[in-house]
Amino acid sequence: AINRFLAALHAQGVAEADIEASDLRLSEDIDTDDEGRRVSNGFSASRTVEFKLRDIGKLNALLDDALAAGMNRFGDTRFTSSRADALRAEARAKAARNATERARELAAGCGAKLGAVYSINIANNDLGARYRYGATSLDRVEVSGTRAQPGRYLKPEIEYNETVTAVFSI
Repeated sequence: AINRFLAALHAQGVAEADIEASDLRLSEDIDTDDEGRRVSNGFSASRTVEFKLRDIGKLNALLDDALAAGMNRFGDTRFTSSRADALRAEARAKAARNATERARELAAGCGAKLGAVYSINIANNDLGARYRYGATSLDRVEVSGTRAQPGRYLKPEIEYNETVTAVFSI
């Protein structure tokens, strides 16, 4: 299954440098009989394939390829933007402008005039991109019927959030 999926990744144009499939996990399947003795049911082997997909338009086809290859677990899907740094900078600038506007309103409401910035603190709320629809992994896929239609996997919208706290002199 791994080799078939690796071939599918290459066929979809995923670069070798963006693929990792180097680990192999073995675990013994153990039960206990009625007398409390350990009974081995053999071993289970699993491998993980991690890849970076740079063309989101290929996501549906790659997930279908994974299923066709015999892959049976998907998880830890992370969506990012190639413009992440620029989007974070834009969010920070907007947060700073918002902090200044709110401070100016509060000062005016108190009959004071906003002075110079005394201190600025930033708290990055984007500890991993936040997705609008909540689910970040696909834990199980069931395919039934003899002519299953190809699945559609919808990408989330990614939000970049920044918090700026500014203290002003008044």
